Amino acid sequence: MYPIDTLELAFAHAVVAEGPRAFGVIVARPSLHTVPNLDAMSIGELRAFHMLHEGGRNRARAYKLIGDRRKNYTRITSSLACYASNKVAAMKCREEGNLAIAEGYEGICERIYKELPADLKW
Repeated sequence: MYPIDTLELAFAHAVVAEGPRAFGVIVARPSLHTVPNLDAMSIGELRAFHMLHEGGRNRARAYKLIGDRRKNYTRITSSLACYASNKVAAMKCREEGNLAIAEGYEGICERIYKELPADLKW
């Protein structure tokens, strides 16, 4: 028998098919998140992303970005905004030749990325 946590995890992103011929079959639900690859964004795009999602206070935007209302979905959104902000700082430092400082900001980004749920990583 599987522990309940394993079953919950396995069915966390599943839905029951409906319709006259479905007979309650469980089908996988496609990922609904819209988290972009922040490493591929320009400084302007990162700043806009940060401004839009800063603090994760707007629950509707957080839901749209994450794709569901999992535990701490607003905190995850806030973390992504922090990633964007630190990525901008790192990019600016590299432009100015401050490599040691840039690496510090990049380290912050790496820690944030490491803490993200696997399905939201790029």
